[in-house]
Amino acid sequence: MYPSDEWVEALNFYLIVASGGALTMSDFSDAELHAAWLEHPGMTMADLDPAAEKLVLEFQAKQKDTEAKDDSPLPQSQAGEIYEELPNGPVSVPMLGVPGDF
Repeated sequence: MYPSDEWVEALNFYLIVASGGALTMSDFSDAELHAAWLEHPGMTMADLDPAAEKLVLEFQAKQKDTEAKDDSPLPQSQAGEIYEELPNGPVSVPMLGVPGDF
């Protein structure tokens, strides 16, 4: 058994509201939407609001987990050089044969 089109459309509205317009039902798989419907099959605010809140929180948790995995402390160039970010901006590097006041 699957949710009705009316339930899905109503959940879409609650997803938009709960996420501040950042998410819609297209951001979730059919399995996630079906699981939300099984937990909250009604059409009232008491059903749809918690279902949307849970989906948004799960989405945000996945995003944070993905960002944490992609975040390496020292990015490396293709040549294997390690770059460090400096908090005070660019560093002056003296060059041979070039005056420092140019």
